[in-house]
Amino acid sequence: MVDGHSNPDLFSKPAASPPKDLYGVLFGRLTNVFSFLAIVATFFLPEDGLQIDLCWIQKLLALPCPGCGLTRSITCISHLHFAKSLIYHPFGILIYSLFLANVLLSITPRSFSRGMRNTISRNERLAWMAYSAVIMSFVAFGIARMVWCYFST
Repeated sequence: MVDGHSNPDLFSKPAASPPKDLYGVLFGRLTNVFSFLAIVATFFLPEDGLQIDLCWIQKLLALPCPGCGLTRSITCISHLHFAKSLIYHPFGILIYSLFLANVLLSITPRSFSRGMRNTISRNERLAWMAYSAVIMSFVAFGIARMVWCYFST
């Protein structure tokens, strides 16, 4: 402490930042644009993928990562092949629904999106818990699939 003021040093604990606004995380402008482009792209992609392996986890470990098959799953939904979508990745329908909600929220009147933001804000803790549960389920599914593939070969 110098002159009554504390000077933060390299070892001081940073101030905790408040959690981000969940509505902004899920339905922000960047997410809206990405969602629109992703849905449009799925109509042009083949259902069975481009036959190009881009997953570095798959290349390194010869095991599927938690997201392997997600693009093909979402593409199958755009082509109205829902059962095939579930085979590629069970979270595809959830992700597609989120993309679709983003696109629809971006074209609805501001009063509707403000109402949605207020609803999420009023139930912020519950919304964050649901969001966290989905993320943890996604990762758990991916780990379970990796273990299954490892022991089944």
